Amino acid sequence: GADTVSIKVHGIATHGAAPQLGKDPIVIASQIVLALQTIVTRDVSPIEPAIITVGSFHSCSAPNVISDNAQLEITIRANSDATRALLLKGIERVALNTARAAGLPEDKLPEVVVATHRSPPTVNDAALAQRVRAAMQVKLRPGAFVDYKQTDMGAEDFPYLVNVSPPIPSVYFVVGGTPQADLFSLGAVLYFMATGH
Repeated sequence: GADTVSIKVHGIATHGAAPQLGKDPIVIASQIVLALQTIVTRDVSPIEPAIITVGSFHSCSAPNVISDNAQLEITIRANSDATRALLLKGIERVALNTARAAGLPEDKLPEVVVATHRSPPTVNDAALAQRVRAAMQVKLRPGAFVDYKQTDMGAEDFPYLVNVSPPIPSVYFVVGGTPQADLFSLGAVLYFMATGH
């Protein structure tokens, strides 16, 4: 699954020639970016897929100003709701406590906002997946199937169709018409695009 998280890191603005009069949100946000990586490497099991990517970092546009805020935009990826919850809790913990360590008062701590739209993890019903594969193998040539091996943390909106109450047993699979060797020859980016679309 995938979530988007925004962090607004507050600071105390000042002129770049007098940094001691302010609190630099770029420095604080930079420390947050680095510390976020320890959530994946130290809080999550090494055999559990998890990603925290800071894809956007913005602050003031003037070279001689220490701004009063910096904005981080983050995507997280997880294969389970438990890992997702751990990542989200860790992001908030790191953001708030990094700001505290920098000496920011409680009323200027970062604002951590998790977007309401998310993509839940896609989890196939194991028994149904075996039944579907067996039925398809009856009609397709030997070797027509390639066992799935997770190579990235892409997310789909498919769970929205089946994660209802009561849940609908489901199987998500990819159908292709290009020989695998030809797909690999397209290069990594085109291969990634072709596999999930």
